[in-house]
Amino acid sequence: MTLLEMIKKWEGVKDNLEKQRLPGTRIEGDIDVADDILKDLKSIRDQQPSWVTIRVKVLTQINKAINNDDPDGAYTWTQVLSMLPS
Repeated sequence: MTLLEMIKKWEGVKDNLEKQRLPGTRIEGDIDVADDILKDLKSIRDQQPSWVTIRVKVLTQINKAINNDDPDGAYTWTQVLSMLPS
């Protein structure tokens, strides 16, 4: 399960809990747990580099390998690039 899928799952749990509460009442405990988990997941997401940043770093390594006449290194980094999501 990806981080984005986990965030969506917990947002769904929170929405379900909010739908179950009676108007004018507040659900203690469970909704607070869902909120805490969402905060943790979103803080982890915010700390991760974007795919663009990762792609730029991989492309830089490919360029460096080509400039250093290292076809094996360039091939290896090209394989890494092909594994990244588009």
